[in-house]
Amino acid sequence: MMDVIHRLRAAGMQVIGATLPSAFKSTRQGHGRHIQNEKRKALNQFILSSGLHDAVADIDQVLTNSTTGCLDSLFDYDSTLGEPGDGVHPNRAGHAAIANEIWRAIT
Repeated sequence: MMDVIHRLRAAGMQVIGATLPSAFKSTRQGHGRHIQNEKRKALNQFILSSGLHDAVADIDQVLTNSTTGCLDSLFDYDSTLGEPGDGVHPNRAGHAAIANEIWRAIT
């Protein structure tokens, strides 16, 4: 990550970092376990504290329920089909929240 950021900066680009939202307790195979969640948290802490980015969008803070540690239920249902979500992929409201957080970070 640091190498890519340095190369982007050398090319005159600004670099916007973004944290990863939770997939903790997800129903999707390959997601949702404690070990994966701890690795995600460590990566997010690095993104937030490294100072490598020109700005950071804290998508984790926006989409993750601070009580459960899971994707917030407001963002975890299939808004197209009305079915339960998978705990990984946010719905339309979640994507709108992501866009708002990115906008906040860059303005």
